[in-house]
Amino acid sequence: MQDQVSKVFAGQTDAQAIFEVAEGKPLEVLLDQIVKKDIDLVVIGRKKAAKDTRRLPINLARKAPCSVLIVPEESDTAPSNILIPVDFSEFCKDALTQAIQLALANNISTLHILHVFKLPLGYYKTGNSQEEFTEIMRGNAKKDYEKFVSQIDLKGLRLAPIFIRHDKPSQVIEQVIEEKKIDLIVLGTRGRNAGAGLLLGSITEDVILNTRVPIMAVKQKGTGLLILEVLLKYV
Repeated sequence: MQDQVSKVFAGQTDAQAIFEVAEGKPLEVLLDQIVKKDIDLVVIGRKKAAKDTRRLPINLARKAPCSVLIVPEESDTAPSNILIPVDFSEFCKDALTQAIQLALANNISTLHILHVFKLPLGYYKTGNSQEEFTEIMRGNAKKDYEKFVSQIDLKGLRLAPIFIRHDKPSQVIEQVIEEKKIDLIVLGTRGRNAGAGLLLGSITEDVILNTRVPIMAVKQKGTGLLILEVLLKYV
């Protein structure tokens, strides 16, 4: 373990590396250590193959009471172009706030904000065509975006918003990754209360499982902690 770490981490005067080996089921052991050591951020790799091991990052992002950074095999580790998918909810504010800090630390001046929307069922009853109602939805999304970002200190960074109508947001995310050469996605995980903190949306799970770039699943520290502590007592 020390040999592997020394290849990429030379050590710094203000940083200390502690090496531990534990026996048990990976998810249970990791969650136990996260709670006991009051961890702020978990960084975990994700292999290309072996579906059973690829599920571990998703399960960690779902159950850990802190943020999780998932780094796919052979991906770039130094971010230069960050994408934040948003639906203008509270937990997306946490994701954007974290992305701002990452951008400042890596001298990134612009963040890409993606909002994917669908046309509601029965939209045609309004008398508008699909194209007309799409523009109405896009206009509403832009208003929601302005209200959303007005509540956040951008620290002088520029935001580049993207509004796309599509039925499958995960496909759009992959498309934007290619077009904008994104090398880090910052996602907000669902909910702030204890129960919701143990859930991930299907879109988030899809992105974590399949995308080729690193993903940070942002969660307020301590989310779901009480439930997790109870579960750990019985495993």
